[in-house]
Amino acid sequence: MKRIFRLTGKLFKNEFRQFDTIFWSLLFPLILFFILNAIFGGMNAQGFSLPVGVVKEDRVSGAIDSILDEVSGPAGPFSITHYESRDDALENLKQGKEELVIFVPKGASTKMMAAMTIKAVDIGAVQLEIYQISGKQSSEMAADIMEQIINAVNLEIGKMQDEDYRAFNISTKGLSTEEGTGYNYSVYIFPGVTLMLILAVALFNTPLSLVFFRTNGTNKKLYTTPIRPLEYFASMFTNWLITMVLGFILLLVVASLFYEVGPEIMNMKFFLSVLFSMIVLLAFGMMVSSFATKLSTATVFGQVSMQVLMFLGGLYFPVFTLPWGVRWFIYVLPTTHLVELQRRFIGQSVSPIPFYALIVVPLAWLTFSATVFAINFKRVMGYE
Repeated sequence: MKRIFRLTGKLFKNEFRQFDTIFWSLLFPLILFFILNAIFGGMNAQGFSLPVGVVKEDRVSGAIDSILDEVSGPAGPFSITHYESRDDALENLKQGKEELVIFVPKGASTKMMAAMTIKAVDIGAVQLEIYQISGKQSSEMAADIMEQIINAVNLEIGKMQDEDYRAFNISTKGLSTEEGTGYNYSVYIFPGVTLMLILAVALFNTPLSLVFFRTNGTNKKLYTTPIRPLEYFASMFTNWLITMVLGFILLLVVASLFYEVGPEIMNMKFFLSVLFSMIVLLAFGMMVSSFATKLSTATVFGQVSMQVLMFLGGLYFPVFTLPWGVRWFIYVLPTTHLVELQRRFIGQSVSPIPFYALIVVPLAWLTFSATVFAINFKRVMGYE
């Protein structure tokens, strides 16, 4: 055991003599966290809104104008721009200036007023047209929100037609919870940046160290000493884990001091989910190293895996509205489940994945990765 501790200390000192380790493990996560908050931090404010274009053939002000007024402005999710021409509105939608375009036909306000006041006659529904950009997440989200609002209006008009109409009887009770929090982008992005720094160590430090020490003859020299391969590997694994923990602590301190994310993340379940993520992704990095025979190969494997696991894993933005051709792959990745597991414990959940899957899928990856590495242990550690 003493040999493991002493060797871990030596490996740790050697690791932090290199600027690459200091930058990617400690400094870059802080820079990334700062940049993401600087760009997207305004989403925490009430002023954040989705731009929507409205084209009205109906010149009469009425119920539709009231609805649009309610859902726009400082307190609403939309900012409304009125257009005279449908073509102009749709052109701006295609250019990304609007997330949604609503077309209101002539006579819509009169029809709605009649539906609310004349109960005995079926007036007929107003045909609103909503245009969105297919495949664009923000546009589809805006369309979903608007459809929910219109459905709520339909329900209210149905209740006016029949005073005895009841869809549900509701009894509201207030409960307090330590985990329940409102949306906060700084808190939402914290697990994503945490996983990024874990990935940096797991997919760069781990494979490159294993391949470098094997190819330059360091391992063979160490094996001439009393140090055994398992002790050597245990020291390396502990060194990588300590590097991850130091990076996480530094990120946690900065996020707590400057972005006030401390109260939400200071719970044991969240910290255990971070430790679980470290172990799973370290095993993944070790598996990557078992496929690499040269430093160049390990670098390419690490880079490709990093990009896929980061961006399709939903570290920085939700990915669950992507087309199914891509989404099936998203549900297989370990990072998709690990980042959601962390967010569940800080009240920032965004995925439909059941809780048990957030544990089972990473465990399956851990088992598979550890098995592959164990099979190739002698070759990877240069002990043949």
